[in-house]
Amino acid sequence: MKKTSILFFVFIFAGSISNAKSFNFLSSSTAVKVDYVAKEEGYKNIHLLGVNNNIEFDSLPLKLTVRIGRDVLIDYLTIGDAINKDIKTLYLFEGDSVTVELNLLSSKSLKIDNIKGNLKFLDSMVIKSDLNKTIKTFTGEYWDVKKLTMFRFEKYDSLFSVAKLNVFFTENYPFDKFHYQINVIKPDSSFYSVEGSIVVTNKKNISFHSAEIQLIQELDVLQHGKYIIEVVPLMGIQRINGIKSIGYQLFNDKE
Repeated sequence: MKKTSILFFVFIFAGSISNAKSFNFLSSSTAVKVDYVAKEEGYKNIHLLGVNNNIEFDSLPLKLTVRIGRDVLIDYLTIGDAINKDIKTLYLFEGDSVTVELNLLSSKSLKIDNIKGNLKFLDSMVIKSDLNKTIKTFTGEYWDVKKLTMFRFEKYDSLFSVAKLNVFFTENYPFDKFHYQINVIKPDSSFYSVEGSIVVTNKKNISFHSAEIQLIQELDVLQHGKYIIEVVPLMGIQRINGIKSIGYQLFNDKE
């Protein structure tokens, strides 16, 4: 599609930086590629800055491929005259190895010049973990439901068989109840999900004090191997104020 107008930009490239890749063309066969190894647990944004100075195409479909270990995530996006935004947010564990690839989305071999840009990783620390990884503390004491809250641990012996989850509410929590969903991936890769609701307070907000409350479900941890537990609030809003942290504890089911 021909452009009806050409938008000029002054685009200055900085020198190459860690965890980033600059490019001056896009191709369906040759990817813009960035490798990254997480040094700590937390959120990372994948940021794309690009300017389309090609006079023939005013809109370019792109394919974003993210590889984390054996997992592969694929997203699709479009660049018009320009783009400057975070295009993907990842929750990474310490030591996770990530490869990001950006290609033109085309069934044919295609290369388009006069496309200048930069693909890079940026910090996006929304929550942080304590030293033993069992507690997530929310920066600003609010829970942003768009940010995955996950725990990962491995079972090697018979010392524990049940996982219990606790949420720490502050006096700023504005609701009397907390509705949630828990997703569990077991060592055999099977998946199950449960929903629940707890009463946080029967008092007016002005008289409510901080409290740590256990979620209703006790999760079976019987198989040996790696578990992944994700907790998702079901409150109908994106940001939930008045939540300081969430954590888990492991117990023997006879305790």
